[in-house]
Amino acid sequence: MRAEESWRYFVCLGVGLLLFVLLGPGWSSGFESPFPDSSSYVAVADIGPFSIDFWFAERPPTYPLLVWLVGPSARAIVLAQTLIWVAASTYLAVTLWQQLSNRIVRLVTIVAVGAVLIETRWMFWHTLVLTESLSNSLVLAWLAAWIRWFAAPSGRRLAGAVVLTAAWMLLRDSNAVTLTASLIPLVVAGFVWERRRPGERVRGLVTASVILILVGVFSGIGQWHTSRGEVTFHNNVGLRWLPDESMREWMIDHGMPFDEALAERTGGDAWADGEAFLRDPRLEEYRDWASGPGRIAAGWSFVARSPWYIDRFVDELPIHTDSGFAAYDAHRVGEQFPDTVLGPLDPTGSRWSMALWGLAAIGAIAAAFAVRRWLGVLITFLVVPIAVDLYLVYVADAIEVGRHLAGPMFRMSIVCIVAAGLTADALLARRTDGNEHHDSDPPDSHEHDPDDGPGDDPGDDHRDDRHDTAESGARPMTDSPGGAVTT
Repeated sequence: MRAEESWRYFVCLGVGLLLFVLLGPGWSSGFESPFPDSSSYVAVADIGPFSIDFWFAERPPTYPLLVWLVGPSARAIVLAQTLIWVAASTYLAVTLWQQLSNRIVRLVTIVAVGAVLIETRWMFWHTLVLTESLSNSLVLAWLAAWIRWFAAPSGRRLAGAVVLTAAWMLLRDSNAVTLTASLIPLVVAGFVWERRRPGERVRGLVTASVILILVGVFSGIGQWHTSRGEVTFHNNVGLRWLPDESMREWMIDHGMPFDEALAERTGGDAWADGEAFLRDPRLEEYRDWASGPGRIAAGWSFVARSPWYIDRFVDELPIHTDSGFAAYDAHRVGEQFPDTVLGPLDPTGSRWSMALWGLAAIGAIAAAFAVRRWLGVLITFLVVPIAVDLYLVYVADAIEVGRHLAGPMFRMSIVCIVAAGLTADALLARRTDGNEHHDSDPPDSHEHDPDDGPGDDPGDDHRDDRHDTAESGARPMTDSPGGAVTT
């Protein structure tokens, strides 16, 4: 066996051991789920994807589709989603190995990502029949797919990235809402940029964004048709708006019918007191408002009263960063895996680490634009929607806030590390390239790629675009002759 091939066997052995440690303790119990949501996914899966009702049911379609394919056994579902996670993790690791040219940056980035992945708060989701496992796996997959497409655009890669992102959007309504909200201004900016500086990446990103916005519209139709957001609205009314005088008055000013019956719901969620929010005949007028003008008022409050929400989000954040979501660890995975590996460097380990990594991500965007304009667009495309996601997920529902924040927090952990790695690698490669060409004469002319910035070497990007680097061996992430690695 050649030494350079032996690592593959060690990786396979390591993955097998990890699966044994993760799934072994709960295997005999069949991974029975204590969470009501689990049965609702199975119920939708029983309808089957050949019925129109499946696509407009009480749950978005992606997870019920997985259950329909491999279930309804919880053991089979857990095994399938864990294997999907292994495949997605491998896909991202290989992508980073190929795209990062500096050995130290490559090693640090991949190890840091791996350290986040094996934390208890992300590992135990794989043992539950809930959407979090598949959501995190799809994040890893579409992150890798977008990196590959930006490095060397092609129709096939763009289609793959769009399909993976669409599947993630149709996994949870919050995924669709938050990404759609992020993509709408991106499409507008992209159209303007395309008219001023047409280029393959801009056209592709605009096309992809339009398709994904249509996916978001499809998700919105499903939410409206099934009233999937009804419960979350009542939770906000009872737990956030009624207890706070200023917010209560603001909602009353925007049409909320306030009387003794609604006042009694102060501090209660949609399920409290025999589901009074949903069934009490005295609240009929309120429910009519909630299903129509109330939704508009709620959406406008997220903008007009954003300081009110942000203050509460910042105050509550330590509860969620410190909890590790342990209440959901139904199969005691926490006994097998570490709470944290990176300690204070963990991007979402504390409120302060989230703030510092957020600032670092903003710095990465600025630095990436200075090195390569399209790299700046990539980092922006990955980072900015996370802030939107964190905010909208928090404000949308006052119940199970920690669980709802788990998705965007995981995404922030991975994306911030990857963004820092890509940017650092590009900066080091540009510095090396500059040193190598310092004493050489510049070429007479270059073919210009409109996706590049004024400081870029235009000819290199065209050479990248003419090759599918997975097959040609080109190194597209930077301009360095030693370059970034193939996709």
